[in-house]
Amino acid sequence: MSAVIDGDGDESVPRNGSARRPHHAIPGSELRIIANGPHGCHINHPDEFNAALLDFWAR
Repeated sequence: MSAVIDGDGDESVPRNGSARRPHHAIPGSELRIIANGPHGCHINHPDEFNAALLDFWAR
């Protein structure tokens, strides 16, 4: 399994497919969207990003 994590506030990369493409291309992947997360949401929203990643790893 793979996790694809993206922010819905990313203005530098168009969201209309940037995260969904790898999600649909990787069988069994899980897509998580960080609310108001900009490009680099792992830096700007570390709590939400880490929670999504830890939840994914726990399964």
